[in-house]
Amino acid sequence: MTSRILPYDEYVRLTGTAIECAIAALPRDARVLVVEDGDRLVAHAVLMNIVHVHGVWIDPTRVEKLGVATRLWRLFVRAAREMGATTSVMTDCDSEPLRALLARVGGQAYAYQPYTVPIGVE
Repeated sequence: MTSRILPYDEYVRLTGTAIECAIAALPRDARVLVVEDGDRLVAHAVLMNIVHVHGVWIDPTRVEKLGVATRLWRLFVRAAREMGATTSVMTDCDSEPLRALLARVGGQAYAYQPYTVPIGVE
């Protein structure tokens, strides 16, 4: 078995894996770590610097008001770009109205639950 960083021009090999739906959104500086057994890809992980938007909330009495969501969205995009986001951001969601809003702007839900994992301090 071999372990390596998959070059960008080989990302097509990720088709059919758990991250297939995210391939197009991966920033160019992402590192796709793979373990291969011969020609077969048997494990992968993606390391990337990404802007994570946390705590998205709209007052439930105002969530259907387009003006509130539009204002938050415009600020959201501007601030994310100022922080270096170029293709996408990662966010979380805890309500159906917000899921619908994120879907309307092209958001894609993943079939996994994110975790914050400590790696220690050097």
